[in-house]
Amino acid sequence: MYKDRVLGVSESRTVPATTIQVFNGNNISPRGDLASRSLRLRLSVDRPDPENREFKHQDPIGWTEANRGKILQAIYTLLLGNPRLLAFNPSPAETRFKTWFHLVGSAIEHAAQQHAKRDAGARAISFREIFREGESGEEQSDGLATVLNILRANWPDGFKAIELATFVGGSDPAEIELKAALEQASGKAIRVASPTVLTWRLKALADAPIEIEGEVCVLRYRADTSGHGGDFWIEVIGH
Repeated sequence: MYKDRVLGVSESRTVPATTIQVFNGNNISPRGDLASRSLRLRLSVDRPDPENREFKHQDPIGWTEANRGKILQAIYTLLLGNPRLLAFNPSPAETRFKTWFHLVGSAIEHAAQQHAKRDAGARAISFREIFREGESGEEQSDGLATVLNILRANWPDGFKAIELATFVGGSDPAEIELKAALEQASGKAIRVASPTVLTWRLKALADAPIEIEGEVCVLRYRADTSGHGGDFWIEVIGH
């Protein structure tokens, strides 16, 4: 279930999470795991007052209701024209939403391919690549990659949070970059870079694989029962 305030009124509403969620705003983007679950559509205009530009449909809701039959006919034409539905052994679905891709995503890809064959200005699409593009520019992933890269370069054999606290407190560009990247990756500001705070920030990033220069790396953590703080290290788990 998803619960949030209804825009424009002092009212909260709870809806099933199985529905398609639509968010809009000025330069917003999904973060973390939501990046691989979202399709982004960016509206770009060439004037400072876009609300006064000429619209093809002045009342989009009214137009949709008036043309509902034609719209549904077009949608079902795309869905029923999908050759994947007739395949004896279709290829594996290419996104994390397997049922959606089998029924909807692959149908849209097929329609786009047919359109591209007939119109030089059209192009084929790949939902797999669209989702991957959203993940590649996601700020938490970028921050995590920077954090692991700096940690591996400075402590190839592992480190403790107390060592990192001394490093983060410096004024060297690499030290400043690490603190900023750690804040970006964890989504929380680090006002006091104490060993305890850094331990919790790093533990939140542990066991999350990220690709760095062709290698899949992950931050590992092992607790120390002696009371001297746990051990962190970077492990390469794939290429």
